[in-house]
Amino acid sequence: MLINSYPVYVIKVGSGYGIMATPDSPEEKPEYAVLVFRKEELADQFIEAVGLENADVRYLRDERELGRVLASQPAEVTHIAIDSSLKDGHLETTCLTLYEMIKEHMPLARSPWDYPVFFLRQRNGNFSAIQTEKSLVIAMFTSNQLTKDYRAKLDRPAQYEITRVETPKALLEFLKALPEEITAVAFNPTMDGQSTKAQCLEIAKLIEKFLS
Repeated sequence: MLINSYPVYVIKVGSGYGIMATPDSPEEKPEYAVLVFRKEELADQFIEAVGLENADVRYLRDERELGRVLASQPAEVTHIAIDSSLKDGHLETTCLTLYEMIKEHMPLARSPWDYPVFFLRQRNGNFSAIQTEKSLVIAMFTSNQLTKDYRAKLDRPAQYEITRVETPKALLEFLKALPEEITAVAFNPTMDGQSTKAQCLEIAKLIEKFLS
């Protein structure tokens, strides 16, 4: 894994981020890479080596923050350059396309939620689900507290235990193993009396958009 801990660091220049031409950038259609560093001192050294003015080092707390920076780049920025250094005119860097970086190395960046996520499992093995006109919708929660709050409003809450799913890969396996009659996920449902409210997404679409 190219980045296995956070924070990471980027160079803020004006309203944008520090970039450079990729080592193999074609002359007829230049390609650029956004600069990302795994250590703050590496970013400071790069700023000094290239003489960047009015540049500040900013940290990104997690994978999702980095994902937002990469996704916001203009069309000509097609790559990410990790731990670039310039010494005696010699550039050393690791470049990947933004697509490859996000697709292959940043699974958390593609999710609109953090991990772990939580489900409520009954003692008989069934999961807490909402009956709709057409199917069952499993309840998924993005925090332990939201899960507890929902459980407290269920009939016989003691019959439910909290199941944690820690990673995108584990969530994919979990969803694929559900019974066929469960066709969608309800995100952080809430109960008001006997009425349940939630935003729902079909499991197949959730897998295609965030987990495949």
